[in-house]
Amino acid sequence: MCSANMTDEERFEYDKTETYTTEHYVFHYQKGSLAEKEIQTISETQENAFSKICSTLNVVYSERIDYYFTDSLIAIGRVIWNEDLPCNGVALCGRNKIYAVYTENIKCIGSHEDTHLISFLINFPESDFVVEGLAMSFDGLWWGVPNETWVSYYKTTHPDISVKALFHNNIFADTGCVIAYPIAGAFTKFLIDTFGMERYLDFYKYDGCEYDETVHSVFGVSMSEIETLFWNSMDTISFDAPTLEKMLKDEGL
Repeated sequence: MCSANMTDEERFEYDKTETYTTEHYVFHYQKGSLAEKEIQTISETQENAFSKICSTLNVVYSERIDYYFTDSLIAIGRVIWNEDLPCNGVALCGRNKIYAVYTENIKCIGSHEDTHLISFLINFPESDFVVEGLAMSFDGLWWGVPNETWVSYYKTTHPDISVKALFHNNIFADTGCVIAYPIAGAFTKFLIDTFGMERYLDFYKYDGCEYDETVHSVFGVSMSEIETLFWNSMDTISFDAPTLEKMLKDEGL
């Protein structure tokens, strides 16, 4: 029975009456929902993502993750922030919970939220650019387009954008996820490809807000040098501007 004394979070979870359990997950969803109909695909996708993340980060995640699906973009915002704030998905680090939208148009599954939970075993950096960058590096895509393709495009449309500045949470937020997330993912992949995962994880373990000295200490080059190398590497990535611009227009951006 759903008690009137339940919190919004408890009521949300109570609503998801059907469950499907795998080795590393318990999926929760409403009977008759699209998530129920596609639970086999969902579970295979998440188990594959889980294995890849743990193997890449060299961690052991011993607890099952509770994954709660909804078809409402504002339901998650109401539960987490008590606001009608549209949200595709969110991970509650340290609590083994993920809330995600699953509809015909929005299927919030894959590596992103799981990366947040699993990487929490290593650290939870203060910079959102670093946190989201690791998750986006596992995704590899934004709206089905490679992160690097978006970055190459943004290099021409936003020539003054600064990776160094994006390490600051206020600038990261003000820039907006459409621009900031793909750049974070591409930059993270660039660091890993260039310097290796071991050194990247040394960087990821940094606790603080100022990354300049840490970048130099871990990677042996200055932030400005790394940023220059990164942007130069994007020059080799081609993009179809009309297609990307149409995608942004379709999203009202």
